[in-house]
Amino acid sequence: MQEFQQKSATNEDEIDNVLARPVLMLNPWEHQKEGLNSWLSNKGFGILEMATATGKTVVGLMRSKNYWKNMEGYMLGYLLIA
Repeated sequence: MQEFQQKSATNEDEIDNVLARPVLMLNPWEHQKEGLNSWLSNKGFGILEMATATGKTVVGLMRSKNYWKNMEGYMLGYLLIA
């Protein structure tokens, strides 16, 4: 964690800013982007069905990041990804 903090920011305010919101630190595969777009086009409802080890968790994290970005300035409740 300390190494991440040192590489990601130079002062505590910047570190707090990075850690205060979801950050996806990888480039999703094309099928993950398609899964997210399909999920979003259905207003965030539905079941994401993909084979084992194809990145369902990453798609869930992408959705979490998208939700957080769209809800900026609003009081947030919770987002359940199961």
